[in-house]
Amino acid sequence: MQHLISTYCTILVYTRQELFIKWLTFTAKQLGKIMNGMAVSLHGELQ
Repeated sequence: MQHLISTYCTILVYTRQELFIKWLTFTAKQLGKIMNGMAVSLHGELQ
């Protein structure tokens, strides 16, 4: 029984890590798009 619980915990932690990494990369991409858009609009205003 103990082995089953530890295996379950390992899977849980691993999948949460996986989800967290996916969320992190997605957020980073979104932030990149926003920053890029702001930079472009600022550049347009400066000219």
